[in-house]
Amino acid sequence: MSTPLTLTVITDTHYYSKKLGYTGEAYDIANAKSGVLLAESAELLDAAFRQIAKDKRTDIVLLSGDTTSNGDYDSHREFIEMLRDLKSKGKRVYVLTATHDYQWEGTHHKYEGSERVTIPAAKREELYDMYKEFGPDEALAVHEESMSYIIQLADGYRLFALNDDTNRN
Repeated sequence: MSTPLTLTVITDTHYYSKKLGYTGEAYDIANAKSGVLLAESAELLDAAFRQIAKDKRTDIVLLSGDTTSNGDYDSHREFIEMLRDLKSKGKRVYVLTATHDYQWEGTHHKYEGSERVTIPAAKREELYDMYKEFGPDEALAVHEESMSYIIQLADGYRLFALNDDTNRN
């Protein structure tokens, strides 16, 4: 019989880059509609990842979607660097993306004072290449179109990372 595995599972991190603006009237209006601590997301995730890095009970971390708040490139780049840092501390990190990680039109917003400014955001088809080092690169099988993959975690254990994020809501 195989040795049991222990995973740390995180979901809906909604990482938000401070480069998008976190003060001012436009931000306040947008944030009033959110139940997410956008302005504090970097500090909260940094603290969580530091705790996970110190945790000797597990070496596998699974992030199951909505890694970013709305798919802008700055948030993805910063979040991916945080994941790379976690990997460099000896953790195996696997990611599934979800609907908050992309914009069908490829745009979203940042906030400058009272202005909401349109900025580029990731389209769904870009996410595979952005996150492939967190699962797909070591997968036994990959379905790139759905961004699903299978990982052999250990003898007797496989991770079926099945993604269904194509609802256009």
